[in-house]
Amino acid sequence: MIDKLLTAIQYKKEDENAVDLVNRIMNLLSKLSRDANGVQDIAKSKNLVFRSILYFNKSTFPLEIVMNSLRVIHNCCKTMENFKEICLETHSF
Repeated sequence: MIDKLLTAIQYKKEDENAVDLVNRIMNLLSKLSRDANGVQDIAKSKNLVFRSILYFNKSTFPLEIVMNSLRVIHNCCKTMENFKEICLETHSF
């Protein structure tokens, strides 16, 4: 459900509601990624991994979104030994 919500949001820097919503979703994902089951569910979703990498790499996003995205990616890399294979083979990144 979270990945559908992230896909539906039309992110515009001027739209404070969209920025706040993306920030809250990424904050929720960063908290979910602390749990072993949560990090596996996040890693299985191509959209969530892609959005986390996208929000982390673009300097146009607010710092809170960038930091929450970093937390998600970091927890995936730290917790899952096969995260690289999931990204390269399963999600074709």
